[in-house]
Amino acid sequence: MLAGALNPAARPGPAPGHGCVGPDAARRPPPAAVPPVSGQSNGTSSIPVSARRAPTYDQIVSSEDHPWHVVVLAGGLTHEREISLRSGSRLADALRSVGHDVTVLEPDAELLPWLIQHQPDAAAIALHGGEGENGDIQSVLELVGIPYLGTSSRHCPLAFDKTIAKSIIDQARLFTPPWIALAQSTFGDLGAKPILAAVSERLGFPLMIKPSMGGSALGVSVAATPYDLPSALVGAFA
Repeated sequence: MLAGALNPAARPGPAPGHGCVGPDAARRPPPAAVPPVSGQSNGTSSIPVSARRAPTYDQIVSSEDHPWHVVVLAGGLTHEREISLRSGSRLADALRSVGHDVTVLEPDAELLPWLIQHQPDAAAIALHGGEGENGDIQSVLELVGIPYLGTSSRHCPLAFDKTIAKSIIDQARLFTPPWIALAQSTFGDLGAKPILAAVSERLGFPLMIKPSMGGSALGVSVAATPYDLPSALVGAFA
């Protein structure tokens, strides 16, 4: 994804059909309401999950009534593994310091049987990147009825994919810098030189270059001039 500078004069949003800068707001029709995200939409069905309500933050951090058994999920096989392990360790220490029983687990083949057998009171997700942010682990926790802290499985994908997130923000008429999202194959199919020339002309500089998915600022860089674009894109696609 290539996003323009935070310039109040810039026109937000992608051009229809192109994923780039949109026309003037005055010429745009009112945005349609964002449809509710539901497993029942479009004729599909959802898997029933437990009716147990997720605990609030105050309930998790306070053990005045009784200590919770909290499973902290950390690690995973991603580029952000070490960051996740550090986050999980600090989270576990904080929960233990207020009297909770904490188990730290990796998202591997042993996780689901363990959850079914032990039925912890809640899960705290410290996974970084796709494993903890795309909604998959949240779906598994919902499947076995384990309450967890954080965004629901239905909404995680909307925030994890930057292109979708920016489109929703633009549809809600909230300001977001103009952007364009391009697959790596597009540069090979159409030629990098004319694409980069068009991007430079349309969005201007500086530009923020980032992968459409992922976190921890991996692959993110700022292109101050057209000469910075090729190396920035290589980093984003790596």
